[in-house]
Amino acid sequence: MLRDVDPDDAFSSVPYEKGFNFLHYLGTVVGGRVAFEGFAKDYVRRFAFKTLTSADFKAFFLEWCAAREIDASGVEWQKWLLSPGMPPVTNAFSNELGEECTKLADAWLGEAAPAKAPSAADVAGWSTAQYISFLEYMISTVPAAGGGGAPPPLAARLGALDEAYALSASRNSEVRFRWQRLCIKLRADFIVPQVVDFLKSQGRMKFTRPLYRDLAAWAEQKQTAVDTFTGWAENYHPICRKMVATDLGVAK
Repeated sequence: MLRDVDPDDAFSSVPYEKGFNFLHYLGTVVGGRVAFEGFAKDYVRRFAFKTLTSADFKAFFLEWCAAREIDASGVEWQKWLLSPGMPPVTNAFSNELGEECTKLADAWLGEAAPAKAPSAADVAGWSTAQYISFLEYMISTVPAAGGGGAPPPLAARLGALDEAYALSASRNSEVRFRWQRLCIKLRADFIVPQVVDFLKSQGRMKFTRPLYRDLAAWAEQKQTAVDTFTGWAENYHPICRKMVATDLGVAK
């Protein structure tokens, strides 16, 4: 529990991931996805246009389960909702699709060029989550360019990667964000106008703050980050404007 801390200073993916795991677990309690979708529909019907608390959610869930003779007595509500740390239950997930993403990313990251000529067929039918996994893995794995040593092999392949999978052409914000972060990390000049366009097309802090920070950390593009922000700051929400100004060390 946070005390005397600005929530925007403490933003992280932890509540989202823990919440997702909790809902997935409750789905196993009621009997799987189809049954849980039934619960979700009833939940929305009951509370549409109303304000509720975690206690209300718990009471409704237990009421719903009791009406269907589903045993929900084993749910550790206190630990899930109020205790810090990892969830009290470890859910089992298949990583088959994630492994597919990692395998393709490794082919691009290797010292040698991918053995098979890349094409759109490599990612045919991929969901947004798969693109995210693919790009996040590369971002976390590839060393940054510009450190004085030889650039990573991927730096010379970004054009081919873009041509094969049309990443720059994507209008999906989650994909654009990660593709741009990868290119900034590898100091690819061609991405800078795309980053500036993206920063001016939306104001979500989950996208704007990391991109401004990344761009400002690139010595040759720091002024671009500052100029873009100062010229566009009034278009952002005041909280976003305040946070980015602090990140960049400029006047609000």
